[in-house]
Amino acid sequence: MGSIKLDSHTPVYDPWAQGFFEQACQWADNYLSCTNRYAVLQNKTTDLICLQEKPKTMYRFLVVALKVMSFVSLVLPLIALPLKLYRKSVHDYHFISDEAMSFSSKEQQSARKQSVISEEVVVIEELPSQPQDEALENLKTRGMLTNTTVSSVISRLSKQGKGKPYYFTQYREITSLQSFTLIKNSKVPTAMKKPFPQEGGICIPIFDPTIKHFVGVFVDYQNKAIVYYDSLNLPLKKETKIFLEKLKKEQFKEPSKVVVKEINTCHQSDGINCGRYVIYFFTQMMGSKNLAKTIASFEKEVISSEEIYQKGLQWAKQLS
Repeated sequence: MGSIKLDSHTPVYDPWAQGFFEQACQWADNYLSCTNRYAVLQNKTTDLICLQEKPKTMYRFLVVALKVMSFVSLVLPLIALPLKLYRKSVHDYHFISDEAMSFSSKEQQSARKQSVISEEVVVIEELPSQPQDEALENLKTRGMLTNTTVSSVISRLSKQGKGKPYYFTQYREITSLQSFTLIKNSKVPTAMKKPFPQEGGICIPIFDPTIKHFVGVFVDYQNKAIVYYDSLNLPLKKETKIFLEKLKKEQFKEPSKVVVKEINTCHQSDGINCGRYVIYFFTQMMGSKNLAKTIASFEKEVISSEEIYQKGLQWAKQLS
């Protein structure tokens, strides 16, 4: 499998960065970059990254303008430059080449065709799939789950479902919600090619890099509902509110009849298990015969940090 090294101008976001020095190096890397493109580290054992791009908004323009103005003083740039150079010197960041990605896509498409034949739940993944052993090992740790682990585990668990609805998994960062478009091409099963499907839905794990936190949005075509879940029960951000309204208009024939439900329960009491809570949320929503009862039951649940970690171990065992 081929790989391409990251250029020196693209900043890297590391979800596992701990301690003042690592956080300072990450800040320096981001501060000295004015590009819309950035990279996200995919696991903590290798330097494999996934490239992403920030939307070109007025806010982004103002941030870059303020950065450029601060460069004039030379104080912050002189502090940041050694930290950035040190970080790039101790890491060999690289990403999978287009050729390797194309090969991976062919393998995934073949697997999906087999799933359609056996009438299992089919999932379309937007991120490059994480090697199974890495995802399962990540589940077994007590640390925060990676973006690809969350997407991959949701996909695999849904394929083991007994029902016939088709579910998509489309990971998003909160900064790119405005550009969200449901992929409908030759890779999508026939049942989902209709403009407005009558069954199945979409699982959308959303990651906010500013606070390193996952939330979940579940689109249920059959019940004409959109369910939002934040394990910390934080106030809904403006970007997410706009996104939910966009989903109503784009995914349903009669948006006025669609119910948007927020889970009003704080399940999480730590700062690392949001990914596991989001996975658990999707497993409860998928294939629900009575969505209202499922939501009511889910809201009443008390799930401790240890219990959600144990569920992660169960998923790892189930998928191994």
